[in-house]
Amino acid sequence: MPLIDSRCWRPVVKRRHAPCCPRWLAFIVARLSSSIWTDLQDDRTEVKTIGPTRPSARRKAFGLLRGHAERAGVFVLLQGDLGSYPTRIGADVFRGLRSPTPWPHSWVLNPHDHRRAWAFTLLHELTHLWLGETSVSGGFPPARTVEEFCNDVASRYLLPPDDLQQIDPPSGRSITTLASALRGYAMDRNVSTSMMAYRLHRCGKIDRPTWQGLVAHWQGLQDRERTSPVEQSGAPTYYVIRRHRLGSRLLQLTNQLMATGDLTTIKAAHVLNVNPHLLSHRFVSLL
Repeated sequence: MPLIDSRCWRPVVKRRHAPCCPRWLAFIVARLSSSIWTDLQDDRTEVKTIGPTRPSARRKAFGLLRGHAERAGVFVLLQGDLGSYPTRIGADVFRGLRSPTPWPHSWVLNPHDHRRAWAFTLLHELTHLWLGETSVSGGFPPARTVEEFCNDVASRYLLPPDDLQQIDPPSGRSITTLASALRGYAMDRNVSTSMMAYRLHRCGKIDRPTWQGLVAHWQGLQDRERTSPVEQSGAPTYYVIRRHRLGSRLLQLTNQLMATGDLTTIKAAHVLNVNPHLLSHRFVSLL
């Protein structure tokens, strides 16, 4: 059941290029963003206190938002393959998708996308839920106006107008110089640089070619980071990775149903996408 009547938002989205649409569209975006904000009970102050210099800032910022979504009754999963590395699916194919079933509400986010983009993708998919629509984000050319509408809501949630007013992008600078300046703003707020550029473009602080140039610049940096060898020490175990990919809400529910006998080991293994022989009580507790 959508939380906002489609008769209210759909005509605005479909006719967004009409002369009176921008003002109404901004109203609907603000209303929906506030609705999600209220239902998730997220005041965004926790994210700002994490600090940009901590190595785990990006993971913790997403974890806070994910926790709010899970407490609101949403399953948030991270899955970017079909069970093995050779079947890995890139972010150019999909960034996030929502299950078409009305209940339970569940989302799958692609962990191969940039970490700072996870929060934006999750909020984008939450907007589809609040509108009562299914969605696949990234890779495919869907109904562009609805996708842009969801992007506007998600970006306004992560970067409210008060924070946006504090950002003054320097004019007449090269893309590299501007990207470096905006990267500092994004790190201070633990948000995606591409999302910040999109928000600045939508409010008219930068033009479309500049926005596209910034996104291409940051995408190139991310691609080089992925291909460059990185020395890692103390890599997480299989159990830690699975716990992070599955989310605490799904694990707690599976543990409860197994303890009461309402869920068999085979079915629980299918839900968690693990081998049945691993589903001892100790394994679920570790997850």
